[in-house]
Amino acid sequence: MMKDITGSRKLTAVLMGFIFIMFGIVALMSVRCFDKKKTSLWFPVLLNGTYSADGGTQSSVRSTDDIDFFFKTITFRGNLPEAIQQYPEVVISGKNVWFSLKKADGTVVVSHTPADSKRDDTPGFRTAVYDTGKDNGFSYDEVYTFEISYPYEQHANYTDCISVYLCETNGLYRTFFFDAVPLLLIFLIVCFIGVFVFPTAAFILGTIDYKYLAFGVLCFFWGSFMITESVSDYMNLWITEPVVCLALSTLTNYFLVASIFFYFKANLKGAAVRSAANLICVVYVLFVLFAMGMHIGDIGDLHSTMPLMYLITMFCFAAISVLLLLEVRSNSWALSLLISWSPLSLSVMVDIVDHYMHFITFTFSHVGLAFTMVYQIVRVVLDLLHQHKEVRRHDKMEKELYEAKVSVMVSQIQPHFLYNSLSSIAMLCKLDPPTAYEATITFAQYLRSNMDSLKQTTPIPFEQELEHLKKYLYIEKLRFGKKLNIEYDIQDTAFELPQLSIQPLAENAVKHGISKKPGGGTLTIATRETDDAHLVIISDDGTGFDVNEVKNDGRSHIGMENIKKRLAEMCSATVDIRSVIGEGTVATVTIPKTSEQQ
Repeated sequence: MMKDITGSRKLTAVLMGFIFIMFGIVALMSVRCFDKKKTSLWFPVLLNGTYSADGGTQSSVRSTDDIDFFFKTITFRGNLPEAIQQYPEVVISGKNVWFSLKKADGTVVVSHTPADSKRDDTPGFRTAVYDTGKDNGFSYDEVYTFEISYPYEQHANYTDCISVYLCETNGLYRTFFFDAVPLLLIFLIVCFIGVFVFPTAAFILGTIDYKYLAFGVLCFFWGSFMITESVSDYMNLWITEPVVCLALSTLTNYFLVASIFFYFKANLKGAAVRSAANLICVVYVLFVLFAMGMHIGDIGDLHSTMPLMYLITMFCFAAISVLLLLEVRSNSWALSLLISWSPLSLSVMVDIVDHYMHFITFTFSHVGLAFTMVYQIVRVVLDLLHQHKEVRRHDKMEKELYEAKVSVMVSQIQPHFLYNSLSSIAMLCKLDPPTAYEATITFAQYLRSNMDSLKQTTPIPFEQELEHLKKYLYIEKLRFGKKLNIEYDIQDTAFELPQLSIQPLAENAVKHGISKKPGGGTLTIATRETDDAHLVIISDDGTGFDVNEVKNDGRSHIGMENIKKRLAEMCSATVDIRSVIGEGTVATVTIPKTSEQQ
């Protein structure tokens, strides 16, 4: 197992190194393929002149002015910037708005209106490239009207809706490679981590850890969402239908939020809070399906349902945060989850509130997700280190248990035991051949079981151990005859224990208790079940001994310690030995029940 985990780590490291090298090569090639000169010029506003929002008063504006206000309709009047003479292309990128550029005589130069769209109620993401030649209607000394309208119920922020670029020929593609490719590589790495690193870590840890699988899904959708955000101004260059661009951007947002909820659910342990989290996830997914159905049915596009989805998202985040607090109160381990969940949950809710209040200028949830991702990577590393220590401890324990079983087996087949057993069988060959035949078969099976025990690394059913014990006591009965009486009082068999863990206790009872008593005695093997444990009781009415006496007999004492260690390591069991000189000895093995048995 240790070699498998080490090999998996090496393979993971090699693949990760290869991917990062490839990303680096792509980044270098993308930069070196183009000149470093300025290939585009960004303007917040298309025209120098005046503007009027929602039929309000006219205000002066320059194309270089940063404006930040909300509107339903806005009209700019003025001249194109003089820099348009230096660039052969002008690019207008609009998100969820209709727009048109007209000359003073009403001639349309640029148009993205319902009449130009296949779907007349959804603007979508529209990025259009226009030749700035005069033959195409562009001139910096003419007066133009640039109209923008937002067709949804709420108001829109101007800076979120319109971007204007003056570009060299194919300059927008060059700008894409300079500005967007580095971010794309970063977020592709995030997707790679989600698809490969966390699921691989889950399997390396020995079992399918759904916490890491869920966070891998979260990383993948986070990377996908950030990729669509990074290329949103350029998406329409390759996907010609603006509504599809809108759908991709919106759905990656919804899938990201859903993956956050499922990640949280995978970390909860309490049955009640997990059930409540399941319900929250189902509610959110149903609303996502509802929004998709509205879009497909042409009742309302995905952007029109976003205000409702924002409210549903806030409600779900608040509800899940309450569940987390309840989990922390009942399970101290959940504090580590709180550390990673709180920044993520709070940042998402801050962004949702800001959608309505507009008090911050950047996206908080990106910081929260980054914090959670770093935390999870550290947590994976710590878990792998812990797993490494556990594997080493397990290997050491298996080695010790193997040596203990060898010691027990050897103690059972010492020369004197073999001699006595074979001598008893030899005598029976003359006096009672059928019994001798049965004794020979039983003795051979007993030796075979002892040898097979070396291969056994897990606990075995009690019935199997009992059958082996009966073979041993059958042989001892041949030796001692009427001096050894054996009674069985088996009332519980539904448990497991290490192989060869009960026989040494019975052997000690026969060898040191009953055989030393002049008239012999009785050995009783009994089992009982309590509310939280299974009991195996080996008792005899032999000579007894002082349990506080320091033993100097070497082998038997070491063998008993090995038995206790095996029982403790493999079953968390304990051995209690009570003895009264002249009355006998009682050895009780207590095997705690597992949670499934209880």
